[in-house]
Amino acid sequence: MMYQYLPFKFTVKLRYSLSGEGLSQQLFVKNDGETEMPCLFAFHTAVNAPFAPDSSEEDCFVKLTIGERWELNERQLPTCQYQALSEGEQKMKSSGVSPYFVSMDNHYMAVPQMGETGWNLPILSSALLWYTMWVLPINNG
Repeated sequence: MMYQYLPFKFTVKLRYSLSGEGLSQQLFVKNDGETEMPCLFAFHTAVNAPFAPDSSEEDCFVKLTIGERWELNERQLPTCQYQALSEGEQKMKSSGVSPYFVSMDNHYMAVPQMGETGWNLPILSSALLWYTMWVLPINNG
C-alpha cells in the first residue's frame, strides 16, 4: 500500500482520451485525509516522432505557449531571473518550429494563448491561467 511511504491519504485518477481533436489528459486529485496536503504534479509527456508511416523529421512541428525562459542554477532550479529567448525559441512561441532545431532542457513561464497553427489546425493545447511553467526537454535534452 502506497500510504505507508507517504504522510497523506489521497486519491489520484488520471484519464487519457484520444479523439479527432487530439489527446486529452485529465488529472483528479482528492485529499482523503483530515489535514491539508500540498500537491504538485509534473508531466513528462514523451512523443515518439515521427510517428506516421512514411513520415520524417521534416514533417514534425511544435508550437508551445511559452513565455520567458528561466535562468537555472547549478542544480537546475529556477533562480527567479529570466534569459532572452533564442531565435528558435521565438519561432516555437509564434509560428512554430521543428522540434529538432536544438537539444535543450529549459524551464519557461507558461502563457495562455489560443490561435491557429498556420495549417488550418487550431492550437488545442494551451496553458490554463493557474498553470505557470513549462519544463521542456527536446531532442535528447
